[in-house]
Amino acid sequence: MKEPQIRSLSAPGISDKASDEEIAKAARAAIMEAVLKNGGHMASNLGAVELTIALHRVFDPAVDRLVWDVGHQAYTHKWLTGRNIAAIRTQGGPSGFPKPEESPADAFGTGHASTAISAALGLARARDRLGQQHDVVAIVGDGALTGGMCYEALCDAGSSNTRMIVVLNDNQMSISRNVGAINEVLASMRSGWRYNRFKLKMERFLKGIPLIGGALYRVALAIKNVLRLPFVKHTLFEDLGFKYLGPVDGHDVDGMVRVLKRARRLPGPVLIHAVTVKGRGLNQAEDNPEDWHGVDGACAGGGIHTAASLMGQALTRLASQDERVVAITAAMCKGTGLSGFAFAYPDRFYDVGIAEEHAVTLAAGLAMGGLRPVVALYSTFLQRGIDQLLHDICLQKLPVVVVDDHCGPVGADGETHQGIYDLGMLRVMPGLCILSPASPVQLEGMLAWALGHDGPVVIRLPRGEMPLTNELAPMPREVTRWQLLRDGEQITIACTGEMARVAMDTADWLAPLGVSVAVVLAGCLHRVDDEMLMARQSDLWVTLEGSVGPGGLGEMVCGAMQQMGLKTVVHALHVGDRPLAHADVPEQLHSCGISAPDVAESILQARGWK
Repeated sequence: MKEPQIRSLSAPGISDKASDEEIAKAARAAIMEAVLKNGGHMASNLGAVELTIALHRVFDPAVDRLVWDVGHQAYTHKWLTGRNIAAIRTQGGPSGFPKPEESPADAFGTGHASTAISAALGLARARDRLGQQHDVVAIVGDGALTGGMCYEALCDAGSSNTRMIVVLNDNQMSISRNVGAINEVLASMRSGWRYNRFKLKMERFLKGIPLIGGALYRVALAIKNVLRLPFVKHTLFEDLGFKYLGPVDGHDVDGMVRVLKRARRLPGPVLIHAVTVKGRGLNQAEDNPEDWHGVDGACAGGGIHTAASLMGQALTRLASQDERVVAITAAMCKGTGLSGFAFAYPDRFYDVGIAEEHAVTLAAGLAMGGLRPVVALYSTFLQRGIDQLLHDICLQKLPVVVVDDHCGPVGADGETHQGIYDLGMLRVMPGLCILSPASPVQLEGMLAWALGHDGPVVIRLPRGEMPLTNELAPMPREVTRWQLLRDGEQITIACTGEMARVAMDTADWLAPLGVSVAVVLAGCLHRVDDEMLMARQSDLWVTLEGSVGPGGLGEMVCGAMQQMGLKTVVHALHVGDRPLAHADVPEQLHSCGISAPDVAESILQARGWK
């Protein structure tokens, strides 16, 4: 293969003659400014700056295919391909994740972990099938290697001998610190610097011997495993069929360029092990990469009163009363509010890494063994465990509590992270109880009820703070009954927990216009409260949910009204049946027509009052 040329680089405001050090400094400044303003992924992007520069020096993203696993380390890539990252994650600005519709330089849309190797293998096979010559590179974090999909792809790629490159960006972190056996394997590889220095020197020495150098080098390759044993353990990736290069310093652009050029010349699959520091260039992020993994932005709220943190505090209290209670998360200890539980009960806490399917079936096994497991996952990641939830938990009627966090529109993370699909998936599960609290007291009460229920329960939580206070939404007498939060005679709004604030604000919006609105919390979503429907035969029922329409609250109420022979008109409002692009949550609600002013407008128009 022809020796690749080193590409010149430029970015907004940066000369194509700038040095790698100057480009890296400018990239970090742009990332810090953008993330502190708009929120986003700080530490992972700062750690991948030099690695990305090296990739762009060797590969042309307009021709070659660069596939970023998850994609939250791709800000430098976006910046180098001419996008305005000052507007990243804002409505109309660049997405926080790779998005082919945004730029042809984004070879594959990503947002969830462990997907890049599979996608890159598909792209490489398509290239070979079509007789093309470009390179395909998957950039994968070590955290992604805690997900099983990576190994399915590695096994397939290693046995296929397809030409592709996997760059393992090893910073010893995903969102929380990495766990599991693979972390120990990578740690042993990181310690192999002495072996790699020796290997490089020996290669140069042998190739430099006139006439017989090449032959001697080939002999040395044949016995390299024997030579390696005193220095480093046998590598997992070579056993899987990859040519392993590394570990190398991912912050050394020149060194990375040399290794990438070498990998480009090799046949078959190659894995480059690059060691980086998450948060590089920002002391706070280097010292506390978990806290600086995701940043909310200058105007964002959050903190100790989020639904997740309240859930974690409640679970920790409840666990003190029942030693059977255990908790599981998938590399999201802090994000799911379980840090306090993990500290209080380390022997009852399981972080399984980025492995949601395993987390759900692990919970099933724990429940079958006599424990009371609580598995906490974001809604967007629970999607990966839907089969396990059905097959391993619901069909066996096991007492597992799934905390389904970040339900509804979640804002700037964009299409891949919205919690708008879970309700339709969950409602078809046999025997599954689905609860949707709207206040802290409801959350704790429903969690306590779920831990005592002899069957599977999902508790849906919104991102951020609970929508209502305990005074506005006290604990209902019966968990599985719907609750009248506000009385009114003309209109009834039935809402899910995450939309309770919008429903109450809509009632306030319409009150000065003389429209009397009742608000009903559908805190139980696996069944309709027939008594509530019979008792409130107002002029119009409006259903309000932060989910897509199919399988949601609107369909539930319409179907129940029809079966009961009720003639009440039902107006179903939801996020629509389209992907929800990145913007802040109020902008997303407005774009879907489910902000309080929009709902009020819909009600006035539906009744002909405007």
